[in-house]
Amino acid sequence: MSQEDSTRKKLLLITPMLHQGGFEKVCVTTARLMWPYYDVTVLIFTRKDIHYDVKGIKVIDIDVPAADNKALKVVNVLRRVLRVRRIKRHHGFDFSYSFGASANLVNVLSASGERVITSLRGSIDFENETEMKRWCKKSDLLLCVSRAMMERVRKRYGYKNNTFLYNPVDLQQIAQDAKEAVADYPFGGGTRTIVTVSRSDAQKGFWHLVKAFSVAAKEMEELRLLFVGDGDFSDLRVLAQELNVADKVIFMGVKKNPFPYVAKSDLYVLTSNHEGFPNAMVEAMALGKPVIATDCFSGPREILLSKEDVATLEGNPVWKKMYATYGVLLPDMDHEEDYSANITGEEQALAYEILAMCKDKERYATYCAKSLERAQHFTKERYASGLKKIFDKLDGTDED
Repeated sequence: MSQEDSTRKKLLLITPMLHQGGFEKVCVTTARLMWPYYDVTVLIFTRKDIHYDVKGIKVIDIDVPAADNKALKVVNVLRRVLRVRRIKRHHGFDFSYSFGASANLVNVLSASGERVITSLRGSIDFENETEMKRWCKKSDLLLCVSRAMMERVRKRYGYKNNTFLYNPVDLQQIAQDAKEAVADYPFGGGTRTIVTVSRSDAQKGFWHLVKAFSVAAKEMEELRLLFVGDGDFSDLRVLAQELNVADKVIFMGVKKNPFPYVAKSDLYVLTSNHEGFPNAMVEAMALGKPVIATDCFSGPREILLSKEDVATLEGNPVWKKMYATYGVLLPDMDHEEDYSANITGEEQALAYEILAMCKDKERYATYCAKSLERAQHFTKERYASGLKKIFDKLDGTDED
């Protein structure tokens, strides 16, 4: 990538950090995909814990990291806004597109004549209505990562300056990265491994997964559970110990390349109570892994269900499970954290579906194939084309 190009319009992408995470990855991918059309710059609040490869990408670090103190947080926002506004004015960006709640806030408050695009990447952001209304009111466009989130914004706040675009999945790169040899995969032959990839956020509902696994492992001794991701999993370690499955549950920590670990596993399970677009789940599908997911808001339903499946659920408001076209969908689970050894009915139901998927060879093979098929709908090419059309429409150059 050339560092300067005065012939193209200028696009600024804003994200707080570039550590391992879904929207951070999308930010870097967007920078590379939009480079043929725009002179792209990525702006971050701090260089701490950079995880993604930014070689060849113009990166501006304003060096205002997060603060724990409430008063300092307010000061931080002001410092960020002032610094970003100066940078916007100096470079004369045509578009500024932000990823994440804190980046959205700075983006709208530092607007300097460019087209401002904020993004709604996680449904948990709906809990802060003040900020949501600010993004809607002050953005030229609020870009959601699912249709469900777009529809909720329109219904709840009455704003129509929003649309949706699914995150990109680089199918070829994932397939290539998955071939990397790893010496620390913890399980040997003869095991069947459930895998999930994420930071240890409470919204991921991992206590449900450990409990369901403990039930399934009693019946199927060869089952194993693998967590790949950053964070503090100490509560889950204790829970696994109490449930007598500590030797079968492994926490790998963050991996720069998680795909070999997913590729060596058998089944991807998502137990989130909030999502936007679950990137890691779709990436597992791109490797042909069947999926069992909770019907949280939002993401899994739009990914796993066909139009016919959606019609079936809409006509059946009371349902216990859905053997959807592209995966198994279970009702949303209890959001209240519970690290006791008590097993609930919904965890028993998840355990049943894990066992059914692992024991039924025909079902397993069908969902492996369907995962691969569905992943083709989320290519980086579709994302790039969709985003370019959005920018063209904002800019008044859309030919449609």
